[in-house]
Amino acid sequence: MKAITKQKSFRKTWRFNLDEENFIKKSLVGRSLNVCCGKSRLGNIRVDLDEKHNPDLVCDYFHLPYKQCEFNTVIFDPPFQDFWKLGLNHALQKIGKLASKRFIVKGYLFIAHIQGFDLPDIEIFYEPNKKLKILQIYNRIPESLNEYV
Repeated sequence: MKAITKQKSFRKTWRFNLDEENFIKKSLVGRSLNVCCGKSRLGNIRVDLDEKHNPDLVCDYFHLPYKQCEFNTVIFDPPFQDFWKLGLNHALQKIGKLASKRFIVKGYLFIAHIQGFDLPDIEIFYEPNKKLKILQIYNRIPESLNEYV
């Protein structure tokens, strides 16, 4: 009997364009974590599965070694070709818990309810002949922090 393993493939050249990066820089609050950072230099701590990007920590977003609310801001730019198959809502809920103030998600148009956060502010970036790029900024509801203290 053959063992079945799941292969994870991740886009190797992921990065924000200049407008997106400037917008995210202005949106950062306090100590920040950039999950699936790719070539982006944003974030005090950068995490990526591809060590060629020189992240601070090489690991995937399912095995992050951080505690809930350990960062003020968490940036998450998931590899969407696998993200939908591997569980959008589960990953958003899990990674969102790492942020004490703000959770920034890049992706296509989806609005998720992330426990402990308001509905997102949305910024749309458009380049001719390319897909729309959407940044969603979720702000934590202060009362929700009580469950982590």
